[in-house]
Amino acid sequence: AVLLQSLLIAERNADFKCRIIYISTDQVYPGARSVEQGGGNSWSEVPAEQLPPPCNAYGRSKLAFEVLLKESRQYSEVFVFRASNMIGPPVSNTNGKKFLQWLDEALALAEKQGKPVDLFVDEIRSFVYVKDVARAITAACTVDLQQQSSNTFRTYNIGGNKAMSRVDLGICVAKLRGFDREKVIRSVVRETIIMPYLSPLDI
Repeated sequence: AVLLQSLLIAERNADFKCRIIYISTDQVYPGARSVEQGGGNSWSEVPAEQLPPPCNAYGRSKLAFEVLLKESRQYSEVFVFRASNMIGPPVSNTNGKKFLQWLDEALALAEKQGKPVDLFVDEIRSFVYVKDVARAITAACTVDLQQQSSNTFRTYNIGGNKAMSRVDLGICVAKLRGFDREKVIRSVVRETIIMPYLSPLDI
């Protein structure tokens, strides 16, 4: 709410038409539909107002700010991008590693030590190259404002062109590195593991 108020103040003080770009997440969706919910992996045919809530705090917080932006109706332009798992080059100014960098190093170590890496075979995600996300956002920033209607609120999903498990991504990296996938990757089922956080198996 504090951030939203800051944005409203900035827009009121600006002497030009403003556009808000908000990076949200695919975690706002509940994930794969269970048999009781009609089966299948897609909620695309279900109206947005009928979707179950996100299953974790991260998704709920992102969705809450989307709602605040939409309900404020004080912005002339709002573009929301619900991004999936982004992969790309290492980021030098952050602590820790992104999944792709961790995976690359873990597979190299597995090749060296002969001990395979455990990767989830049943956790399905959409992986998208970070520069593709940047290009989409840049396009939204530069589209002609005169062609847009006033008080426009648009939501876009940004993801890869196919669903992949952690094992699938591991196989791609192993192939690029010339590793024997059977020696460096061991498939494990996440559904049988108690996770320290809530996250959909298939989103």
